[in-house]
Amino acid sequence: MSHFFSKEVDSSDFDVLYEKNIYQSKGLKFFSRLFAFFSKPKSSKERVFIFSIENILVIDLVFRKIGCPVVWLWNPIASMSFKNKILFLLYVKVKSIEVWTFDKSDSIKYNFNYHPQIHSSKLISLASRNQRNSKAFFSGVDKGRLSLLKKIKKDLGEVEVDFHIVKDKKRRYSDEDISFLTKDYISFSDYLNRVFDSSILVDVSQNQQSGVTLRVIEAFLLDKKLITTNAEVMDLVGYRKENVYIYGQDSRSLSSFLKEDYIPLLKDEKSIYTFSRLIRVVFP
Repeated sequence: MSHFFSKEVDSSDFDVLYEKNIYQSKGLKFFSRLFAFFSKPKSSKERVFIFSIENILVIDLVFRKIGCPVVWLWNPIASMSFKNKILFLLYVKVKSIEVWTFDKSDSIKYNFNYHPQIHSSKLISLASRNQRNSKAFFSGVDKGRLSLLKKIKKDLGEVEVDFHIVKDKKRRYSDEDISFLTKDYISFSDYLNRVFDSSILVDVSQNQQSGVTLRVIEAFLLDKKLITTNAEVMDLVGYRKENVYIYGQDSRSLSSFLKEDYIPLLKDEKSIYTFSRLIRVVFP
């Protein structure tokens, strides 16, 4: 997705660098990470926005060679391995690195800056909003969500369902569950086509997750109905009860929700969830 996000950056104000162009692993990561905690900053006070990179070696390279890092986390801290979480949190604290996150609980717990989840407006603009099929789409690794997804599929009744659920590598499944699963991931382009071709997006939160996923933002920006287990969506600008069903908490039946007319979001409401808006907030 970096290709689309970079298109939203004004080249007259910013230079765009890709991780592959500035960092290549050379082994000896233990000593490199240790060195990072004692490195000296680049004399330049120019701020450098690091998008969705948690590797402290990359962040430290920017710190030493380019300018002051400002990090956007596109994943919650809970999704990191224990080792990487400890290294990241310790490094940004020692170096006083500015961190932004969409996860409200992380922003409070770790004193990070908060901004709602974002998407690429350039990517979203590729969608054809006039050719939606009446089907519900979900794509993701099981991660303990299979039983709930099976229940949602059953509750959807006669609605066509396109659930792409990748099985967990270390989990054993029954023969019945295997029929719902695949071991294959889909390409990003295939994922986008299936999002664009659906009228309903399904979002099932993982354990310990706070803040909304890209599926929620895709539903908002693409004018699609949303079935989600995350009640935090009700706090977002642009939330309409006619458009969103909080599975497991909603007093309406799922069938009655699907019959309600969709109420489109306003342009200003949608703009809040774009990468270009995030850039304007970080660099006012």
